[in-house]
Amino acid sequence: MKKLLLSVMAALAIIICLVGCSTKKAEKQTVLIYSCSEDEVNADLKAALDKQFPDYEIVIQYLGTGAVYTKLLAEGNKTDADIIFDLEGCYASALLKQNENIFADLSNYDFSAFKDEIVSYTSEHKKFVPECKTNVVVAYSKSVLENAGVSVPTTYEELLDEKYKGLISISSPKSSGTGYTFYNTLVSDMGLENALDYFDKLSVNVKEITSSGSAPLKSVNRGEAGIAFVMLWQTIEYMNNNPDIGYTFLDKGSGYNVYTFEMIGGKEKNKAVKDVFDFMFNTWNLQHCQKFYPDAIYKNQGAAGIANYPTNVPELNMQGIYDYEYKQRLLDAWKL
Repeated sequence: MKKLLLSVMAALAIIICLVGCSTKKAEKQTVLIYSCSEDEVNADLKAALDKQFPDYEIVIQYLGTGAVYTKLLAEGNKTDADIIFDLEGCYASALLKQNENIFADLSNYDFSAFKDEIVSYTSEHKKFVPECKTNVVVAYSKSVLENAGVSVPTTYEELLDEKYKGLISISSPKSSGTGYTFYNTLVSDMGLENALDYFDKLSVNVKEITSSGSAPLKSVNRGEAGIAFVMLWQTIEYMNNNPDIGYTFLDKGSGYNVYTFEMIGGKEKNKAVKDVFDFMFNTWNLQHCQKFYPDAIYKNQGAAGIANYPTNVPELNMQGIYDYEYKQRLLDAWKL
């Protein structure tokens, strides 16, 4: 009888332990991040957060910028997401115009490490953080241009020459952030009507208009196109593996766009969410910029993690970076 009683007590102890362990595991807090970024960036973020917060369940769900914008418009602060990552600046501003409480107030955070022009919006609010800046550049295939008997262009106007016909690949601003950044680069430099007229004339020489921003660079990399309007950081990465690729800043320099990250309003009261956001703000984002997007948004950003990255990128004074209505006007006017 005593042995039976001991066996029953031991079994109960095991059950209690299992239930307790299961309950403890179930209580592990989840932090959900909607990310619009590339797979390699999301993987890097996930690894860093898992290492920093082993007691939290970090979930990163990829959604395109447009999808995040539409979802947050519909769901507001009741959305499942806790943190939004890599949201284009103009979309972040547009969401705030629709719902001023959609993002948590970050007035207690120190933005002084960022370049003044990048955080010019903080005179109105502190509800999102610059995550990265992406510059654009004209990439080219040395062999394709040589075989075509043409030189590397030095101005946008030069690309209108018929000698470049069938050599140029660009992406559509309607579907590509890269395409839109190039479009806004020319609008910022020469005005909307002149930019529209330029692209209309350029289209005669364009081999393809892709929906993907990286597709033109891939065409240059394969030797299928001679010239591509693309992102600078991607060009340098490809160039490091393919000596046939070169790049040039035309006319006054490079245009750019800015992306952001933010906490959903009310979620900052959750310790796990705030811990994760604080780590991204104070530590991880600078490291991530140096590794993936070296175009400086910090005053002392330091050396790029990408080999052969240019130290001084000539930049245009860009318009409408945080203005969604401005972007819509440009897209509505696009003819191609």
